[in-house]
Amino acid sequence: MSDLLIVPRPQICEFSGGHITINSSWEITCTDYRVSQVGIELQELLLAQLHIQVPLYKTGNSQINLALNESLQEQEYKLVVEEASIQIMGGSVLGVHYGFVTLKQIIMQSGSSLPILKIHDWPAFEVRGFMHDIGRLKIPKIETVYRMIDMLSDLKINQFQLYMEGYCFEYEQYKQNWPEATPITKEEMQAIDRYAKQKFIELVPNQNSFGHMEKWLNNDAFSYLSLYEESEGNRGSTLDPTNPASFHFVRNLFNELLPAFSSNKVNINFDEPFDLGRGKSKELSDEVGVGNVYVQFFEKLYQLLAKEHGKSVMLWGDVLMNHPEMLDRLPKDITLLDWGYDQKMKTFEKNGPVLQASGIDFYFCPGTSAWHSLAGKTDNMMNNIEDAVCAGKKYGAKGILNTDWGDVHGNWHYLPISYPGMVYGAQLSWNVENKGKADLVKYLDRFIFRDEQEQIGQLLLDIGNYFQLEGYDLHDATMTYNTLTNGLLSAEKDREIYLDNLWALREYFDIHFDQSVLNHYDFAGFRKLIADAKIRLEQSVLQCDDKEIVYMEIQNTIRFIEHAVTLKEMIKKDEQNPTRFEKMKSHLLEILSAHEPLWRYRNKGGNYEISIKTLQSLLTQYEDMIENEKQS
Repeated sequence: MSDLLIVPRPQICEFSGGHITINSSWEITCTDYRVSQVGIELQELLLAQLHIQVPLYKTGNSQINLALNESLQEQEYKLVVEEASIQIMGGSVLGVHYGFVTLKQIIMQSGSSLPILKIHDWPAFEVRGFMHDIGRLKIPKIETVYRMIDMLSDLKINQFQLYMEGYCFEYEQYKQNWPEATPITKEEMQAIDRYAKQKFIELVPNQNSFGHMEKWLNNDAFSYLSLYEESEGNRGSTLDPTNPASFHFVRNLFNELLPAFSSNKVNINFDEPFDLGRGKSKELSDEVGVGNVYVQFFEKLYQLLAKEHGKSVMLWGDVLMNHPEMLDRLPKDITLLDWGYDQKMKTFEKNGPVLQASGIDFYFCPGTSAWHSLAGKTDNMMNNIEDAVCAGKKYGAKGILNTDWGDVHGNWHYLPISYPGMVYGAQLSWNVENKGKADLVKYLDRFIFRDEQEQIGQLLLDIGNYFQLEGYDLHDATMTYNTLTNGLLSAEKDREIYLDNLWALREYFDIHFDQSVLNHYDFAGFRKLIADAKIRLEQSVLQCDDKEIVYMEIQNTIRFIEHAVTLKEMIKKDEQNPTRFEKMKSHLLEILSAHEPLWRYRNKGGNYEISIKTLQSLLTQYEDMIENEKQS
């Protein structure tokens, strides 16, 4: 059964040879009422996949038996397919569910004729989470969130977070301040919470509450919470911790948010308070230190959430890693989230010993690398996730929280661009040894896109590696993506921008670069990649239920890349040809025409116009160049 794919790969899987055939005379027994939900899922699977109606009983000796086994750990399971029966045993209902998920994959590939096998399986990490950013313009429709939950459940993910900054949850008390917004409502979030629970996933509330608050602060109704005086012309992105009104505001957010969730956890984020130590906090920070000011504000919020709401608090660890002396001040019942998204950073290996010594639970948090990229950064994503899980095992991380961020310029990448990172993070957080592209590609083809030609998985990974044609690996972004956001520049200005990036990389990573890498942007390689991608996309035969949308999303992703590469080449050659600008204008209008319905299919529409402002500015630049050339 070398072609049978199980993702995540089981810890132990033994094939005995031979097959067993499920037929309509079979029955299911759930020996404990607590596993009846899994039994119902199995009934539905057999009907949908094999068109077999199988009765479900509480007692008896059926061909399919689902049972609890106290000798197994909570998430551990055994799946035994014998000559006349199928047994799933789990240390808890969750374990039985994971056994069912594995059986589901086997049935979807083998039909009613299953290989005889024995699987004994358990996760590498207690918590295997996925966090999706809904705070940067793209607020998904509830159907989109359900789709993500279905995918995550099939990958044995057990925690899901929707990252929020700004007004993306409908806070009733602040609704009047955001008349054009289309946030997730309380009723929708409660429905998402129930759906996730049915799929054995914990939906953890997530709301940034210190840094990344610029959307609130830039609304005049909340400017008084800024660290800066209005006369300074900059409201920053950090709440003023010296202003009692800041805590009152955050308390209002959580008091309204938390009742929408059944989880006993909450992620307050608390990362990147860039303005802390400046403005109104400067005097106090100079007196007691920035680290102390940070911890004092945290302690207030911790008291509210842990003591009044009974929640276990999570927060990002970036500030505390810069002030490790503050770790002893923190309560031991929190969870620190250590993030790092660049394969060059080696953050987890660096911070692992400090976190291990702290005695505080922690997760390592890599990412999908989908943001600031258009098509992802495949090899960076894979190396980043591998670094996280290897360091996680080495230093005793409680979990892996794989992150899927948006971006600040418009969040133009489509949801399927995140799927490779979603799958790979799940693979390795369950089984650290499940490395490499082979299982990832097959899973994307067989279970996500259901591509009969098995083209699309490798295609996504290949276009996600376009950054390797750019000459150097830009931190947390790609040069091609930045070409679109920077717009139409002179060749001299373009080179100046990337030289600045180069020096920043040298300083940040202590990596030495030769300036000649700026001349290594491989235009011929890009043209070949784009032409090849178009052909391979045409050859794919998708059977997923959103196949038309996925096809158009990947098609428009290729257009985005093609447009950026052409623009980059025009800038380098300092072209002033009005005919070329006419073609670029026409091509960008084609991209935008396809982009809007794709955006609105998966997301609420409130932020769409904001999301394309940068692209509209580029369009205006083309029009101005055309007009200037005509006049001259």
